[in-house]
Amino acid sequence: NVALLGDSIHAQMPNLGQGACQAIEDAFVIAQELEGAKYRSEVRKKLDRYVQRRLIRSAAVQGLSRFASDIIIRGFDTPTKITWEEGKLGPRFENFNYAGIVTRILQPILPLFFTVQFNFLYDGWKNEVDI
Repeated sequence: NVALLGDSIHAQMPNLGQGACQAIEDAFVIAQELEGAKYRSEVRKKLDRYVQRRLIRSAAVQGLSRFASDIIIRGFDTPTKITWEEGKLGPRFENFNYAGIVTRILQPILPLFFTVQFNFLYDGWKNEVDI
């Protein structure tokens, strides 16, 4: 029997810093599962249980990591800014492009999104939900 842990089974994008966290969670869960094994014949069932407990959480964290990477790399930029200078006719636009406009529009809801995301990342480590 072989069990894969950490990046060997669910590599993460670097933007959430979750690669090592997921490896630690893997080790925590597999230790819990194998702890009660008294016979070699029990190992297969214990490893299956480890997979069931880790599958949903590690996939969700991997998805959040990829989403964060896509947002950071493709979607966001310095927010668009409109300023008025004294003595100048009309407004001055700074960073007036697609990413800048999207960032400006989403700015009010990003704190809520990040709160939900971080609560999930740092509260689900017990891996109590399985498939």
